Amino acid sequence: MKKIQFIPVLVCLSLLAECVNDPNTLGLSNSTFSSDYDVVVVDTVTVRVSTVLLDSFPTSNTGVLLVGGYNDAKLGRMQGEGYMQIGTGNTWTPPADAIFDSLVLIAHYSGYTYGDTTVAHNIEVRRVTQPFQVYSMPQFWINEGQYSALYTANSKFNGSAMRYSAQPIGSKKVRIRAHSSDSLMVRINDDLGREWLRLTKENSPDLIEDSRFSEYFKGICMGTDGTDESVIGIKTENIKIRLYYKTYVGEQLTQQYHDYTFTTNLFNYSRFTADRSQTSLNTLSLAADEVTSVKTDDMAFVQSGTGLVTKVTFPYLFRLLRLTDVLLVNQALLVIEPVKDSYNDQHPLPSSLTLYHTDKRNLPLQRVYANYNTNAYQSATISFDEEFDKSTGYQFVVTQLAQQLLSTDGSTDRGLLIMPDASQLNTTVNRAYFGAGGDYRIKLKIWYTKLQ
Repeated sequence: MKKIQFIPVLVCLSLLAECVNDPNTLGLSNSTFSSDYDVVVVDTVTVRVSTVLLDSFPTSNTGVLLVGGYNDAKLGRMQGEGYMQIGTGNTWTPPADAIFDSLVLIAHYSGYTYGDTTVAHNIEVRRVTQPFQVYSMPQFWINEGQYSALYTANSKFNGSAMRYSAQPIGSKKVRIRAHSSDSLMVRINDDLGREWLRLTKENSPDLIEDSRFSEYFKGICMGTDGTDESVIGIKTENIKIRLYYKTYVGEQLTQQYHDYTFTTNLFNYSRFTADRSQTSLNTLSLAADEVTSVKTDDMAFVQSGTGLVTKVTFPYLFRLLRLTDVLLVNQALLVIEPVKDSYNDQHPLPSSLTLYHTDKRNLPLQRVYANYNTNAYQSATISFDEEFDKSTGYQFVVTQLAQQLLSTDGSTDRGLLIMPDASQLNTTVNRAYFGAGGDYRIKLKIWYTKLQ
């Protein structure tokens, strides 16, 4: 009976406390009444921390292809490559005397880079040899279990593999100036260009009809040879393969061109692979896998693109009710601190993080709502301690969530996934090391009111 009567009081007073900015105040105007109570702060709640691998998430139609890779001492080698279809462009009829000149892929940088861009990229363009296809999951699994909340139908995913030609149809060694207005231009095999011009002159449906062209030339894969140390963003907008040719205008031999263009109705996505075989995360291969921070030097990891995220559980938080006379939770903060010196200008931290509910399957089941607000979601931006470099990190106000955890039995199954927002998860490859012990760590800090 005591527990049944206690919980409604705890909930009501918790709502009252939300109106108070200072967690050390009770929020009651009667000072004689409040003198019988103490506000206590605790940041030693047990937080179990691990690294998990997300199930596949969509990377198609983001407007950006991520190309390149980098080596990481803790996470191994990650590699990104971009896939896309190309269309026939505007209708054109080359003159009979047109002479082939060259075939060139033209693209523009998105402005995003991650890693050491002073190391040159050997860009390789390969011809995709299988059709682009998407698959949709049923509304429910056979056992009616939920799948990842990140899933969207008719998408290509971060791990979607496609076959392509072993030999590149074009390559170029470049030093990236991602924030410049320069274009990325890669010369494509001359034989392919001559074939396109010849078939167009012959009015071949393979070159003049969009549906036939997508069967004849299924698309391209943009990647690197794996010797680079950075990932760059390529805008899908205005990507084209330009066929240059020469023809006589009067008596003057003049260069002209036709563009085979990308349009928004065509497929495009980024694929990511990772080699963790020489790291403490070498057992991560399936979404249900989990590596505790005990095995990774008291650290857990996040890496966009490859789908590494941090999982936290609070198995003993519910015992706080049994050990103290808790009346209300004034405020609760989930503090996430990166390991000191684990980031720099070349390897910046994710700009923001969010939270998802999860269970023993380690799937992101539902995004966590903002504190007492079902019209928004939890989000925390990075805050830097420029002066002392002791409190850089992220903070989530999770008073309502802590209240719910206090009112239920502890469980090692239920927990939270800490990860970048979905819009960053598939358009960046930023990584972070989060501490699970020591001075820099993930902790749950709770201010609560109790009887003196």
